[in-house]
Amino acid sequence: MNKRFLAILAALLIPFLGNLNLLSAETKPDAPTATTPPPTASHMAVVKDLNDLIGRIKEKIAQRKQDEADYADNFKELDALLVKHKNADADDRAEILMQKGIIYLEVLEDPVKALPVFQQIKTDFPSIQLNGNTDEFLAGVKEMADKKKIRDALVGVPFPDFNEKDIQGDELSISKYKGKVVLLDFWATWCPPCVREVPDIQKLYNKYHSQGFEIVGISLDEEKDALENFVKQRKMPWPQIFAGNRFENKLAIKYGIAFAPSTFLIGRDGKVIKQVMGTEELDKELQSALKK
Repeated sequence: MNKRFLAILAALLIPFLGNLNLLSAETKPDAPTATTPPPTASHMAVVKDLNDLIGRIKEKIAQRKQDEADYADNFKELDALLVKHKNADADDRAEILMQKGIIYLEVLEDPVKALPVFQQIKTDFPSIQLNGNTDEFLAGVKEMADKKKIRDALVGVPFPDFNEKDIQGDELSISKYKGKVVLLDFWATWCPPCVREVPDIQKLYNKYHSQGFEIVGISLDEEKDALENFVKQRKMPWPQIFAGNRFENKLAIKYGIAFAPSTFLIGRDGKVIKQVMGTEELDKELQSALKK
């Protein structure tokens, strides 16, 4: 996969969603104080079970497993923990559900399946606030889910084209590359993963360009000068569209872009092959696509 998995492995299931203190394999109970009662046996049982399970999940992430089927047994275990700890405190039971939602959201990057899990927390544990404001949090996840549905709908069908001008002032559209294999790359100079991938993308461009591989960049930068200076400095030979305004520009909205980099590989027939994740996957897909 790519370096994203190393980041997830290092930071998986840390307490970043507000009032729920998400557990990790390194979690240790705070020492009791005069005003803080010691943790109950029920709470410690949940901590132990979740830590054991999270340890196994981290092992899979270290192996770069990325399909839902890889985590099917873990989802069953989480469901079983809810039954096992049905008499535990609401915070602890909600925490079990939260871990399930985070696997969908952070590991599998599937907000569509994460959303009903978080909605269940609101229904079953109404006193618990997600990220400080449950309704705002759920609205954010729903927006991510809606965008994913747009992206998913692109795969396997003719790419819904655009007509824009690149930073050189030339007219640009995907139809211009009929018969070519095209990588449509939504990226930005402010995006560290995007910047890290540039050298590897350049290598693939040099390797496959003569075989009919083209790249079209769509920049989510807010300043056009930043894009132009970066492209000039890195000597990036493919055209760039300055869309601006991060994820609120018309192209990002049209294609459901929710994160950067977001890259779509388009075949010689003009249909979207898939949304590729990382240059390793791109190299593999290019080898197949260019033979057609």
